[in-house]
Amino acid sequence: MRTSGRLILTRSLRALSNASMRAAAKWRVELARIRWEILDAFRAAAAEAGIAKVEDFNGGDNEGCGYFHVNQRTGVRWNTSKAFLRPVKHRRNLIIETEALVERLTLEGKRVTGLVLKQGGRRRTLRARCEVILCAGAIGSPQILQLSGIGAGAMLKGLGIAVTHELKGSGKICRITCRSAALTRSRARAL
Repeated sequence: MRTSGRLILTRSLRALSNASMRAAAKWRVELARIRWEILDAFRAAAAEAGIAKVEDFNGGDNEGCGYFHVNQRTGVRWNTSKAFLRPVKHRRNLIIETEALVERLTLEGKRVTGLVLKQGGRRRTLRARCEVILCAGAIGSPQILQLSGIGAGAMLKGLGIAVTHELKGSGKICRITCRSAALTRSRARAL
């Protein structure tokens, strides 16, 4: 989905400062390269209605209306694979698995030692020599923890999952940033 050119209204989005995001080694955050007259007109109308114009939603004061920055590099979508995996994929201590679904983590006591995944119809168990970094997003990470028996015991038991580590707050603080866009179509060729 293309995000450039979308206009958003927000009341309480809390984000890192622009300087913090740009300081992150390989992560790219840039202003969308496209502007649309209809969105500029909407922004002006919002300002007339008393809704402040915001130039940068990553600065901490996010109440208002404006274009938002996007993850891109010179106009091309920038993602974690391009930023972090591709530059180091040649390392001998890194194996990148694709088309795999993590079913659960493996534990020794309260220590995660690996994971069980399904790939190409085959179930595989992978063991880490040092550490496991779980980064499956705001929904995927708590789901994997819970499928591994890590979470609120009563909830896990109610789902028929054996509790391996009682962790009541698992999944409670993960957040998803929702954005909404107001887009319209017109039969007129130009405004």
